[in-house]
Amino acid sequence: MVIITGLDGRVTWVNDAFTEMTGIAGEEAVGKEPRTVLPLGDGTTVQDDIDAAMSAGEGFDGEIPYVIDGHIRYFQVELCPLRIEGELVGFAGFNRDITSAMNRASEREQTHRLKAIGALAAGVAHEINTPVQYVSDNVEFLRESFEEIMKLLQTLSTALTGTDEQSLALQEQIELADLGFLTEEIPSAIDQTKEGLQRVGRIVDGMRDFSRSGGGHFETDLNRVVLSTLDVTRGEWSYIAELTTDIDDGVGSVVCNEGEIKQVLLTLISNAVHAIEDRSDGEGRLEVSTRRYDDVVTVEVTDNGVGMDDEVRVRAFDAFFTTKDVGRGSGQGLNIARSIVGERHGGTLALRSEPGVGTTATLTLPVSTPTSAGEREAA
Repeated sequence: MVIITGLDGRVTWVNDAFTEMTGIAGEEAVGKEPRTVLPLGDGTTVQDDIDAAMSAGEGFDGEIPYVIDGHIRYFQVELCPLRIEGELVGFAGFNRDITSAMNRASEREQTHRLKAIGALAAGVAHEINTPVQYVSDNVEFLRESFEEIMKLLQTLSTALTGTDEQSLALQEQIELADLGFLTEEIPSAIDQTKEGLQRVGRIVDGMRDFSRSGGGHFETDLNRVVLSTLDVTRGEWSYIAELTTDIDDGVGSVVCNEGEIKQVLLTLISNAVHAIEDRSDGEGRLEVSTRRYDDVVTVEVTDNGVGMDDEVRVRAFDAFFTTKDVGRGSGQGLNIARSIVGERHGGTLALRSEPGVGTTATLTLPVSTPTSAGEREAA
């Protein structure tokens, strides 16, 4: 789209593409500053650069986020000075919509990052599994050996009835050892150790499962995908929220790209955790449920975090839009998640939220994709 302005920075003319791309009639834009017609989607830095270039009678070339119909769209903008016989009379702005290209680029980056995480998870799981296995075997050996030793000591204690010096010394040593206490506490310590090793084993299994990203759409146990993602993210949520799961055994299999759905679930869980972290009372709750309704299945991730008002909720899926501090979020996660769910799986991703109460993200997937896995891969 092309926008022409005078020296005062007000619009004098726009082309038909302006109206097609923004939904704003040309007569509504004429006489106004472009920033009034098309508000910028972030801070004032870009506008300051444009103002400086116009004040100096120079051009500007860069990326600008515009808010159009409440959503951010990115444009590559080239601002050129207009001169008649060398005299500056205005500026022409040539705007090319690059939102889709930026989304694809960020999506590729996120996919590569997820694959790297998957490879790392597989390697870590492999390295952890071997020592966990032999530690588990040794703990089981200790448990069995302790039972035999206790039988021997109890037999010996019963048999020591003599009054000679050696018998009395042995009886004293047995009393000092407090066999009753050891009989209760050592088996308990061994059981706790086994329980801890079993938990490590479950985490390792989850990491192994998470690393299986897959390269296409296949029948996949959705409940397994949900639970393995929760296992892998345990370190993120376990210290700030109490987890409640409501897993529907009737969900069964869905045709999907397992790695991509894991990526979506990671985003939803991460967002929930960050929202809970922003609470002040520290009483976090995270709820994850699955359901099947005829030919669709749903996964809901609910938190009792800070929540969102309607304005933020509407923009939550926009590329690069985020309310998080620098370093906590790039604003790409939900945008990519919706693309994965909607464009590649024929499903939906929706948010319900209330400030101060929390947010529920609902992922809905058809049981089978619109085309077969083979047709999709061929395409």
